[in-house]
Amino acid sequence: MPASDDAITTATSATITPPSGMQANDVILLFVNANVASFTSITNTVSGGQTWGWSSSGIGTNPSQKVFRTIFNGTWTANPTFSFGSTAVTYQMWMVVLRGSDTTGVGTQPPLDGNFGGARDDPTNTFAAPASPFDVTIPASTMTTSTDNAMVFAQWMSADDNTWALQSGGWSQPGGQPQWRTMAAAGGAGADTSMSIAYFTQATAGPVPAVTNRQTSATSTSPSIIGDAGQYHIFAVRPAGIRKPPGTVAGDVMIASIAFGLDTPTITPPAGWTLVRRVTSSSKTTGYDSMAVYWRAADASDASVSSYTFTISNATNGWVGGIQSFSGVDTTTPIDVENGQVTANGLTHATPSVTTTGANRLLVTTHMIYQGNLTWTPPAGMTETLDFHTGRSLGPSVETSTVLQATAGATGTKTATASGAGTYGGLTHILALRPASGGGGSNTLTITKPAGVVQDDVMIASIAVGPSTVTITPPAGWGLVRRTDNASGTTNSLAVYKLLAGAAEPASYDWTFSAGHTGAAGGIQAFSGADPTIDAENGQTTTSGTAHATPSVNTTYSNTMIITSYGVGATSTWTYPAGMNETADAQGGSQAFEMNWVLQAAPASNISKTATSSSTGYGNAHILALRRVLGSFNAFETSTVAGATLGVIKTKLAGTPVSLATISKNAPNNAVATTFVGTVKIEVLNASDNSAALDANGCRSTWTLIQALTPDTTFAAADNGRKNISFSVPNSYRDVRLRMTSPPAGGPDVIIGCSSDNFSIRPLAFSSVTSNMTNSGTTGAPVTSAGGSFSITGVASAGYNGTPAIDNTKITAHAGAVQTGSVAGSFGAADPATGTATGSTFTYSEVGNFTIGVNGVYDSTFTAVDPPGTECSNDFSNTLVGGSYGCSFGNSAASAAVGRFRPDHFIVTLGTLTNRQALSCAPAS
Repeated sequence: MPASDDAITTATSATITPPSGMQANDVILLFVNANVASFTSITNTVSGGQTWGWSSSGIGTNPSQKVFRTIFNGTWTANPTFSFGSTAVTYQMWMVVLRGSDTTGVGTQPPLDGNFGGARDDPTNTFAAPASPFDVTIPASTMTTSTDNAMVFAQWMSADDNTWALQSGGWSQPGGQPQWRTMAAAGGAGADTSMSIAYFTQATAGPVPAVTNRQTSATSTSPSIIGDAGQYHIFAVRPAGIRKPPGTVAGDVMIASIAFGLDTPTITPPAGWTLVRRVTSSSKTTGYDSMAVYWRAADASDASVSSYTFTISNATNGWVGGIQSFSGVDTTTPIDVENGQVTANGLTHATPSVTTTGANRLLVTTHMIYQGNLTWTPPAGMTETLDFHTGRSLGPSVETSTVLQATAGATGTKTATASGAGTYGGLTHILALRPASGGGGSNTLTITKPAGVVQDDVMIASIAVGPSTVTITPPAGWGLVRRTDNASGTTNSLAVYKLLAGAAEPASYDWTFSAGHTGAAGGIQAFSGADPTIDAENGQTTTSGTAHATPSVNTTYSNTMIITSYGVGATSTWTYPAGMNETADAQGGSQAFEMNWVLQAAPASNISKTATSSSTGYGNAHILALRRVLGSFNAFETSTVAGATLGVIKTKLAGTPVSLATISKNAPNNAVATTFVGTVKIEVLNASDNSAALDANGCRSTWTLIQALTPDTTFAAADNGRKNISFSVPNSYRDVRLRMTSPPAGGPDVIIGCSSDNFSIRPLAFSSVTSNMTNSGTTGAPVTSAGGSFSITGVASAGYNGTPAIDNTKITAHAGAVQTGSVAGSFGAADPATGTATGSTFTYSEVGNFTIGVNGVYDSTFTAVDPPGTECSNDFSNTLVGGSYGCSFGNSAASAAVGRFRPDHFIVTLGTLTNRQALSCAPAS
């Protein structure tokens, strides 16, 4: 490598220092890129004690590249050197060391994975200067891997010191380094180079997806550092071992099929693998090749194993291998009968016929020809489980298939057909797996409870099992949602179950199957905040193929969880439905299983999801929609009957503790969501401004916050969706509601609800009633005439904005008064900042002074939102009577004397005169 990225370096050759920690049989890839034309040879001039091979470079390119490769022999004699012509040029060198790669190639050269259907195993191509945004894409299917878990390398080279930014997810870069680049001179142009490398492991053999790298750097002084031409290169390296099928568990029986060119090499299997049969052709007529079938019963030690390495003494003519896992098989003597044979040249190749000794034997066939770029059509009536090959003409192509034979007897020959126009000799094998005797062990599928499950979580379990006639016994408490049975091909069933988690769930759950099942796989998904009542669900069988679609369902509510599961009677991996999240991709014997989820934000119709299996087979698909357990909230009096979703909130007193019940409601808002657990923010709102429209949550945007309760309220499982709260509000409000929000911070899945009933919080009383007329005597000031104006002020609590009234029955005149007058006039509306109301035009009809008795200044309309007699009592009570306070409030103490009022005027009444002469005589005195 140059000393640093973007170094100023030119040379005719370069030496690279290998990384430390290397071991014998490590695979070394050495990427060399130099600013020379493609006809200039890049060569290894100092080997360092290794034997180097190389891949082809691009044609018609400048710069040019080669990838050298070797199998490390364990000792470096020197640092390797590579030369690239007689003229000093810019260059990059990058060494990548792989462990666990295939080392069975020719001599010391590790084999590349075959590019199935491609002209060469390591395609290259040139690219023109890209336009903005300067992306260089290696198109999808430029290469098709032939081996599961092949590691794919992509390489980009350009004729300038570009920087690069990888755009495709799932790919990594060696050491996290996005590129190495070199300049011929500072600020120079046209003689610089850069190289970028990316890699990823492709789990299942097939077309490699497109990968995009972007030229990213440009400056005002060097604007041409993006948009530069170059070439790309892509290839894959085979893994050393054969992948263990996903989902394999202890008690499964694994069958390995291995094929290779040449008839004489020996095979050393991993520990614990038993040879079933080796079939070998050793003639010019049928070819020189060999195929071996092994079995192993998986135990606890296999849990940490991802692949198995079978050592072939001479694999220079190519080799392939595949493993299948089967559950429900007798783990002591799994093979009932078996046989194999060499087949004549042709495209059709038949197994021998064997005679099974009992019912429900799973037949497993293996077909091989020595032509590594062909595919197969499985035997009639069988399901193809694997179809693998080297991907090039050198090496074998192999196909495996299964079918259940229900009754004992001859199997008949099983004939598979190879593609292509030529004719080839073949090797075939057939075996019958004996089912477990029953009663646990392999007849039990144990699924671990998902991490973090708590009470009232909803768990959904899906089980794929074969054949379709198997009886399934679920664990206690699990209810069947739907079972779908497919009686075609390798018959199978898909059963979906539901459980509402209790307070103490076990760590795992056992599903048991009747004797004779051929395999099972399954999984459990857990969802918090889900309603145990399923919103929608359906299932259907799927025809033989790789695309398996669920039926359609319609969702009714927002934020619905869509859950899908699939089963197919084949050995397969899955590509999960677009846009969904994968929970499980498992294999259990004859059954491949897939399970997924995705949140459906808005209600939708005709929702269907399609998963794709890597192998063809008949299957089943199921879709289920879980609605949220929480649809809204409400609040009402704690005395409201249990299970109610509606209720009233009665009049409350300012500064006095309030106790209310809050409830969570289900998605349809017609019942209490008894399984809701979560944290809720509760706010007290001033709901007096109703000018805004009522929203879907039963709230208006014009309602304003009075206070938020702290801390937030937590609904636990034991609350069963109803939680009592306590709070107090120091001020008065004529129209109040509660707003409840979960989660408190909001977000896309937030649920909000406002109380359906409003209520008032009234003052306890008018704490004082005063007047500007404060003279209780018969002389002095202040004084005004009867009927003259004066003011009265009533003080309640802050927030009060009502208009008090005067009750003249509570007016008491001064002692000795001949007559009690009446008070006329009115208050203005109270200032809510202080709760003070004043009237300045009051009059008193008599002289002297008077006092205003208790509740003589009162308000009976401030609580108008609460119907009298039901939500407040028709009195002034500040004590709960039958759960209600009084609707009215007044002054709690008599006022001081209000006076002095003097006569405003006198009325003179004339007397009546009588003529004395008209009077009768008076008695003599």
